[in-house]
Amino acid sequence: MYVWAINNWLQGNLKGHQTIEVGVAEGIYFPVYTENCPKEAVDACNAAVEALKAGTVDLKALFD
Repeated sequence: MYVWAINNWLQGNLKGHQTIEVGVAEGIYFPVYTENCPKEAVDACNAAVEALKAGTVDLKALFD
């Protein structure tokens, strides 16, 4: 997250007094799996991450 924030600040994309929502699409969050995680769970999570990156999931609609 810090790398994303610093890079965006240096590029002039971040200004003061703002709330910026970042996460999967910006590469901030990514799942890490252990060898004990079932393949079905890994596949489902990876599909969800790709859907978030593609913008096909509206998280605000799900959680507001």
